[in-house]
Amino acid sequence: PEKYEVHFISMEAEDLDGNTIEVVRGDTENGLMHWKLHFQESVGFQESYSFVTTMYMHTLFLLTVPQEFEYQLRFLKYPVMPYVLSKAGFALSFQGGEGSLIPNEVIPDSRVTNLEPFDETPFESNLRLFTENILTTRSTVVTVDAWGWLSYDEIITLENTGGKALVATHFVIPAYAQNIRIYDEVGILALSQRTISTITNRTNDVFIYLGNDRFGANGFAPTYKYTFRVSYVVRASAYQSEVPGGIQLDIPMSHMLDYVILSHTIDVVFPVSVAPRNATEGYRTLYGIFDTTYRYVVYNQTFRNAFSITVVYNPTLGAAARPLLFSLIMGIIAAFYVSYRKVELPEEIVGPKGDYGTDISQSRQIGAPSELLNDFANLYSRKTALNMDLEKLDASRRRGKVKKREYMMRERDLKDQIEEIDSKLPKVKEDMTRYGPRYRDLVAQLELQDERIQGAKAGLRQLLLRKKKQRISRVAFEKSRQDYLKTIQKATSATDRILLSIQEEGGEF
Repeated sequence: PEKYEVHFISMEAEDLDGNTIEVVRGDTENGLMHWKLHFQESVGFQESYSFVTTMYMHTLFLLTVPQEFEYQLRFLKYPVMPYVLSKAGFALSFQGGEGSLIPNEVIPDSRVTNLEPFDETPFESNLRLFTENILTTRSTVVTVDAWGWLSYDEIITLENTGGKALVATHFVIPAYAQNIRIYDEVGILALSQRTISTITNRTNDVFIYLGNDRFGANGFAPTYKYTFRVSYVVRASAYQSEVPGGIQLDIPMSHMLDYVILSHTIDVVFPVSVAPRNATEGYRTLYGIFDTTYRYVVYNQTFRNAFSITVVYNPTLGAAARPLLFSLIMGIIAAFYVSYRKVELPEEIVGPKGDYGTDISQSRQIGAPSELLNDFANLYSRKTALNMDLEKLDASRRRGKVKKREYMMRERDLKDQIEEIDSKLPKVKEDMTRYGPRYRDLVAQLELQDERIQGAKAGLRQLLLRKKKQRISRVAFEKSRQDYLKTIQKATSATDRILLSIQEEGGEF
């Protein structure tokens, strides 16, 4: 029904084999929102075809008892279809077990047959949620220059209105971003800053550790409110193309997972070196002394229905002002320098010129010694490989492919080798970190990737346990499983890249 349009975010569909089905939004007619699903293959006469649709909505909850985190949820039980549904069912569930119906509340689950077309049977349930509920407001300033860069300055405010503390949040920055800084009015968020990848040709997954960086062990607790800032620059050439009349730029935007951004103000700033010709509709024009700003204000956004901005612009003659100004400044400095060097002071004032014993042929140690770097990389790689062998051995034992005696002998041997490495690795790690902050950051990145891998493996074990106890649907299980596997794959690849860079610096490759 049209009355739910203000709550709608997006809709997606896939068949039981995991193939994506194209969903096309139609016009809203006769008080109803319309969608069409385009199957990859036609469904023949007397053939059946099963698929799953997922609709994302926001702010369907009404807070009724704030002290108890009680909410009232109202929506439709069944999809509104233009034909008879031979069977229809409804079930209300809570993700991750972080919620429940209030005591004595009637369970709304139901099943019906031969449901009439355009049926709009509602349901209403009172429930308690013990998860975090983050309300977000955001302000973004994007400056477009004529030199191929987009400069971003973002201010993000989080407010926890739920019943659970938030320890960390996820912030995804567009590809080709550089000089990323995460900070607030106190200073840099140190641990969060370390999660920034040095690889720029892909999106940068940044974790904002609210607990470790600012709020301690209790995390970002309910009723807390916090504002932080993110600044970075993006290479514009990856997002622009030539069109008649100018340069078209699709402005990339960062996003924050499923958090609903209640209000997002986006200022696209064009300095005197850039003249805008066309842009996505919906902006207000603000004129400054040295720039022009297009201001967009959007509401109730997530990364699933992210607002996109496209502009067309041309560089102006003002683009030449900067190199001319730099040249003028450098020319003045050079003129003063040359004038000063023309006057050579007498020897009795400055003393005789001579060689003070500096041997320029002597090489200085820059960075950690190659032997130390190679030792660290080899020890860490061996430990990773041994842990993988141990996991494979456990899997073979569970499948009955390895006898108990052989398993115990191989397990003891692998664990002895791991213990031997663990006794050497801390000393090598400590020696390497003494050679500067760069090596401390490399070690911290390796430890962070290891934490991600271990966390994902623990999540997989819990997921398999829930599947064994039939507490999760097949679709949800497979989606969560793929997410965990992707996390492990990304973290493993990042670890390999870091170790490879250390080995290259040590001269092993």
